[in-house]
Amino acid sequence: MVTVKQTFPKLSDGSINLDAWLTHFRRYVQLKDITSIKQAAEFTRTASLGLTTFYGQPFLEQGLEMADILLDMHLDADTAASAIVIGIARQVKLDHDVLKKNLGESITKLVQDVLHMDMLDTLQARGQIQLDRLRKAFLAMTSDIRAVLIRLAERTCIMRGIKNINPAERARIAQETLNIYAPLANRLGIGQLKWELEDIAFHFIHPSIYKAIADFLAEKRIDREKRIAENITLIKTHLDQSGIKATIQGRAKHIHSIYSKAIRKAVDYQHIYDFSALRIIVSDNESCYAALSIVHQLYQQIPEEFDDYISHPKPNGYRSIHTAVLDYNGKTLEIQIRTEQMHDEAEHGLAAHWVYKETEARVDARITLLRQLLAWQTDLTQQAPAQLNLQLNDTIYVLTPAGDIIDLPVGATSLDFAYHIHTQIGHRCRGAKIRGHIVPLTRTLQTGDVVEIITAHEGAGPSRDWLNQHAGYLKTSRARAKVAHWFRQLDAEQKIEKPSPEKQKLQPLPHASTPPEQHQMSTSSTGFHVAGVDDLLTRIARCCKPIPGDAIIGYITQGRGISIHRENCRSIRDEISTREGRLIPVAWDKHKHDHYYADIEILAGSRENLLKEITALLANIKIDLVSLKSMISHKNNLTHIFITIKIENTTQLKQLINQLHQLHHVIDVRRVHT
Repeated sequence: MVTVKQTFPKLSDGSINLDAWLTHFRRYVQLKDITSIKQAAEFTRTASLGLTTFYGQPFLEQGLEMADILLDMHLDADTAASAIVIGIARQVKLDHDVLKKNLGESITKLVQDVLHMDMLDTLQARGQIQLDRLRKAFLAMTSDIRAVLIRLAERTCIMRGIKNINPAERARIAQETLNIYAPLANRLGIGQLKWELEDIAFHFIHPSIYKAIADFLAEKRIDREKRIAENITLIKTHLDQSGIKATIQGRAKHIHSIYSKAIRKAVDYQHIYDFSALRIIVSDNESCYAALSIVHQLYQQIPEEFDDYISHPKPNGYRSIHTAVLDYNGKTLEIQIRTEQMHDEAEHGLAAHWVYKETEARVDARITLLRQLLAWQTDLTQQAPAQLNLQLNDTIYVLTPAGDIIDLPVGATSLDFAYHIHTQIGHRCRGAKIRGHIVPLTRTLQTGDVVEIITAHEGAGPSRDWLNQHAGYLKTSRARAKVAHWFRQLDAEQKIEKPSPEKQKLQPLPHASTPPEQHQMSTSSTGFHVAGVDDLLTRIARCCKPIPGDAIIGYITQGRGISIHRENCRSIRDEISTREGRLIPVAWDKHKHDHYYADIEILAGSRENLLKEITALLANIKIDLVSLKSMISHKNNLTHIFITIKIENTTQLKQLINQLHQLHHVIDVRRVHT
């Protein structure tokens, strides 16, 4: 496991000797002015007296350890100073004015940028899509990439220090590290942190497997080191003879990478033979290829293991030549060849790009590289990267109350959010809450907003004002299309209901629940009053499944009696304009009691035991469940549940819908209409 525990110089009373620590930094960190670092350290020492992190490390020690990591990545003094103060700023909730007074505007802004991402720590992303959105959100929530690097440094310190906390919580943090932080470090090209985070997390999640691989490597250590030394001597001799100045070092194989490779190749880790690896570091690109030629002259190459990441860099900007050969003992030897700058970038990633002074042409190339590094987003600001400023300006990431992350275009409103969740939620939307505060539907959302939609009663519809572009209700074309479709349907229905000159005989249908006096109502044998007809065969239509309390209409079928529909059934609305003579008023027989089928759709955040809670609720209130079907939408990680139940009337149905709404993570419940 790669662990680097910082030992700090101490005074006689056991406190950290800040002067000695700063002197230590002056020796190897190329910073002209470390005043801000000293101020941050002294401020943190005073503000954090007696306080520790959740795993027991004093806040000052954690801050200095983070500064070590970031300064080793060649970041600036303000970044190190912000890292030193971030822990105590979060712990005691230091406000903007206090930070600005003691540390200045630049550090204060960076600290608050880091704190802004804290809300993402509480999320439990479910599924690959949600994980991907969560990683994107970490980048999108900050305008300064240094804030992301501070979070990575902080997570590294946490992983180094949580050995003795509750095992279950330790495993959760480790899994989160593998899911979010290690991939983020990899995306930014920071190999130094990626490997450390992966190895420590793997150690906590799979301790027995980790120990087995570590023990296996320890057994082979002496032979491996001897073999590495022999090959270094051989290669160095031939490089010197060719006039190529190079540094050659053995390269440690990380335990998590060995495990991952064994899984990928479907073999036992003992059958991974490339534990031995070398790294050749030269001065320039030309020397890389010259060294490669010498290596291939000395050893038998394994062609399928060759990769030229100098000519074709990885998406995260990584550059190096990789080759694998068979040494004189017939064993595999991995070799990497790169320049000093490539090596620094591979270890320190994004931060290393600001170390090298280059021409303006190189600045443009660097911006292109940043776009590759941050491939989760499609656009970056055109500002020079020397400003360390990152604007991810095409997508925002907002959250549902259940903690699911939704991606929307910049400028999207709370009404856009409602339609993204579900069309019916959009239609019924009447308000929204952002972090518990009611906001207008035109409120433009920001990354990190927690949005709760307030809906009207079932059957409510949108407003025509929502389609007015100048009103600012809707940004997304998807939501506008849904609203426009709703009004097209409404206009078509109103056109059907309005009598045309050639069909003046058509009159509005009477409301069947209160039949007009001019119709003589007779009772059918199946529980309906039918206008003017005795003892007709009646049956419930399968398309709309009316139940007592619904307004109904009868349709005279050919040879199958009267089919009973809801008045707003779409199939009946179609018949009004074509077969008006076959519609007949009907009403429920209030003295006859029976059970009827009803279809319900439930929209909920994905979570365990939801189906169990729904079936338990139905059993408790003695409603029979006829069928149940559920599916998870991979687009938004929501669960759609469709149930068919036996019900007595609309009153009982409304009570059930209200109770279903009370279940945790349920977003919407509605009776399915046709």
